[in-house]
Formats: sequence, C-alpha cells, structure tokens
Amino acid sequence: MKSKILFFGVLFISIFSLSGCGYNSVYSSKNFSISISQLNYQESKLNNKFARIIKSISNQESRNGLNLTFDSKQSKRILSKDKNGEPAIFEVKMEIIFKVNNEEKTLLTKKNFNNDVNKFRLNQFEKQLEEQMLENITLQILEYLSSIK
Repeated sequence: MKSKILFFGVLFISIFSLSGCGYNSVYSSKNFSISISQLNYQESKLNNKFARIIKSISNQESRNGLNLTFDSKQSKRILSKDKNGEPAIFEVKMEIIFKVNNEEKTLLTKKNFNNDVNKFRLNQFEKQLEEQMLENITLQILEYLSSIK
C-alpha cells in the first residue's frame, strides 16, 4: 500500500514539474521577423504543402517583405534489389529551388530506407519521411531568410 502511495506521489510531482517546461512551437510567426509579400509557385502536392508552411510562419507585422518563388521536386528510386529481384533499399530525394529577391538557392535532401513487405506500413513510413524532409528543408530556408537583411 505504501509503495502505491509513493508511486502516485512521485508521478503527481513529476507531472506538475514538467507542465511548465516552456514549450514553444517551431513554426510560429512570432519567432520570425520576415514577411512573405509575394509567394509564387507551380501547383503540385509538394509545392502546396511547402507554401502552406511558409504562409503560416510569415509574420505580416514585419517590415521585411520578401518575394519568394520556388519549385520542388521529389523522386524515389531503387538502390538495391534482393536475390528475387524485389526492391530492397530505396532512396527518396527532395529538392527545392527557391528565389528570393533575384537570388537563387537550391536545397537538396536524400534519405535511404529499406523495403517492407507490409505495403501499408511502407506507405505510411514514406509519408512520415516526406514530412520530415520537408520540415528539414523548411528550417534551412527559414535560417537563410532570417539572415537576409
């Protein structure tokens, strides 16, 4: 009985001590002093996702209005096959070419992953990987945009 009371006491104290850990969202317009005054891109699934992220973090109160044009490409290829000729390892590559105030920059990220016999699980993993890669590139672009004066 004493061990249960001790356990719940420690759990209770832990929850209250962690509740004020100071969490802030990474994609918050308050964190950036940039404003995207014009956003140009071709309609595609990947471009639309990227544009939604950029629009959500644009700080409209900022005086630093930037014109951003971008295009993204994503490809998947087979790196190796097993003895039966089935794909064993894939490579996913994501590239975003963006232009800010007549200055062009290209960012590229690649990830390798193993095939899975469960195609549903493989598809879910690929979607998560795409989100992670897009987040990584977005952070790199935000660092670059923040450095522009």
